[in-house]
Amino acid sequence: MCRANSTIAYSLSIVLAGSMLLGSRGAAAQTPSPSSPSLQDTLSWLKEFLPRATGGRVTEAGPGDVSDLITENLEIISGCHVAFHGDRTSYQNGKAMSSDDFTDTLSLADINPSTISVSASQLGPNGIAVFMYTTGNIRLIADVNNHVSDGTTEHQAMHIYYESVGLFVDKASAQRVANAFKHAAELCASTQPF
Repeated sequence: MCRANSTIAYSLSIVLAGSMLLGSRGAAAQTPSPSSPSLQDTLSWLKEFLPRATGGRVTEAGPGDVSDLITENLEIISGCHVAFHGDRTSYQNGKAMSSDDFTDTLSLADINPSTISVSASQLGPNGIAVFMYTTGNIRLIADVNNHVSDGTTEHQAMHIYYESVGLFVDKASAQRVANAFKHAAELCASTQPF
């Protein structure tokens, strides 16, 4: 009887230990090496670096000298939960025509680390952005946008399945941010119990 109980307990501990090695989506979780930065250190670095590496002016080709001034910041809410706050002001011939401010809130545990990449931004021909998608492209990112034009404010709230981070001044900075977000997403995936 005692031997049977110890065999069952041993088998159960193997099953539990094995399940703890699986990430939230059933794939093997990434175990950070002892020398890799912690989640808090990674997010703190991103919070400091992102405003310096992003932002700038995108000029669209064509008549009217249309350009956008974009800034973006990261807020660490708690653990894996973060928010991106951004402002975009559109100018034409040097005059502010409209502005948008947005907040996108998400859990990095919902981001598929393998989808984090650097690509051309949709905001213009000289823009570089970091893209990341939720696992299964499920709409888990809360997106709130306020658009002001001609004194009228339009409020929009929805859920989206991808995040486009920043308008980077150079591809090297964008790649550093992509690598940091991938590391953070892997750390967050490894903390999910099921």
